[in-house]
Amino acid sequence: MFVHVCRGLSLLCLSMTSLAVAQNPPSQLNAAHILIQHVGSERANIGVVRTKEDALKRATEVATKARSKGADFSALAKEFSDGPSGPTGGNLGNFAPNQMVRSFSIATAKLKIGAVSDPVESQFGYHVILRKPVGRELRAPQILLQYNGATRAEDAVSR
Repeated sequence: MFVHVCRGLSLLCLSMTSLAVAQNPPSQLNAAHILIQHVGSERANIGVVRTKEDALKRATEVATKARSKGADFSALAKEFSDGPSGPTGGNLGNFAPNQMVRSFSIATAKLKIGAVSDPVESQFGYHVILRKPVGRELRAPQILLQYNGATRAEDAVSR
């Protein structure tokens, strides 16, 4: 709501936050989000007919629901998100701050782990963001599975 009401001031706040994040940027972030699109959003789904004002109202309502005690962010994302990550609960996994649009990265970096953002505007619509802890990702060009009877299988393989 703050961004909508005080657009000039929010740009100043965003610039000051950008400076703080730029001076001590995290190397990785992890988040889930709920994207509420509107007519005119970049890559908006064909069926989206809500106005920008209606999208902000809906995003604000979703953020309130997401902050309520016992809320299931994943279920909310599945129900309300217009984005491609909605069916998977809005999970984005680990990402470098420069992988996402600037407003999204800055808002995510400002959040404490487990916190839910107010609506964050980008060219794709309004995002409601849940900051998550950076997870360990398995990165392996090859994973070797051995089975009993395989050529050169180790003696410890029993199945």
